Amino acid sequence: MTTRWSLSIRGGLVLLTLLAVLPALALQVYDAAITRRHLIDDATQETERSVGSLVQIQTRIADSTRLLLSTLAVMPQVRQLDIPACDALFASLLKQNPIYLNLLVIDKNGQILVSGLPHGRINLADRKHVQETLDTDAFSAGEYIVSRMADEPTFPFAYPLHDDSGAISGVLLISINLSAYNSLFDALRLPEGSVLGITDHNGVRLHFRPGKQSNPIGHPLRPDIWQKISQGGDNGVFLTSGADGHQRYYAWAKARLTPEAPPYMTFVIGLPEAAVLGPARAVLAQNTVLLAGTAGLALAVAWFVGGAGIARRLDRIADTADRIGQGELSARTHLQHGTTGIGKVA
Repeated sequence: MTTRWSLSIRGGLVLLTLLAVLPALALQVYDAAITRRHLIDDATQETERSVGSLVQIQTRIADSTRLLLSTLAVMPQVRQLDIPACDALFASLLKQNPIYLNLLVIDKNGQILVSGLPHGRINLADRKHVQETLDTDAFSAGEYIVSRMADEPTFPFAYPLHDDSGAISGVLLISINLSAYNSLFDALRLPEGSVLGITDHNGVRLHFRPGKQSNPIGHPLRPDIWQKISQGGDNGVFLTSGADGHQRYYAWAKARLTPEAPPYMTFVIGLPEAAVLGPARAVLAQNTVLLAGTAGLALAVAWFVGGAGIARRLDRIADTADRIGQGELSARTHLQHGTTGIGKVA
């Protein structure tokens, strides 16, 4: 015995109405997916441009720092190690350039000879930038350190000093005040929840804005994140969860002293996924509510109006036909006859 699914006329009208609404719903979902893709592309491209602009600023900072140190290296009071004159000069330069935390001269053995800040008998021979400058006789960048004089996190650069014979006689050192990067981040006017991270060549945080306990300065980035950045070329973007648990699109760009030199600093900007997709979600929610309201109205019309105008008349015709079939030849539909579909059936 075969069981066939049956549906009332009114139910059929409602079903047809629902099927008519489904293409509009599918189109709405498709449009939302396209909008989402565009928003992600626009946001990631803008974030890449922003982080790229920070690297350009850092390149100018490094170039101006190189120029300052190279100028100091040929000044008589520095070459001759006129300590009182150097003390006054360095103090004046630090006052005029708040981006720098300290400026000093050390001998080839790393012993401090002159410093813009008070110092004791401190040896800096173990610093990366000092060793590289002594080895390469060139301007070099350092890594995350805590200044032994200012007792603050900083990032240093080094430049060689030469005697009259051209041999290295010492090293000029200068350190960046990392709080200077706060204004750069604020100028970007990124959405709430965005972050700026700056790391050295090892992935150790030099700076993080806004400051969070989950992202401490002087600690390395999460290994999986640093692996993506260190192995991903000079720039790129990816989506992942940050140390605070929030999903963000992270864009990075690397700074180099020369195109051939290894990266010495990496800038990372994180844009909250919610801020990127918020407009698309809001539009989808609004359109879905409007579509649901329209669909509900259409279904109500199909149920009540269609039921009264079509289903009831067809039911009356079927009932009359059944009565005639049972021999009640006087049975009538009492419906108006005419050229319309139901009129003809009547």
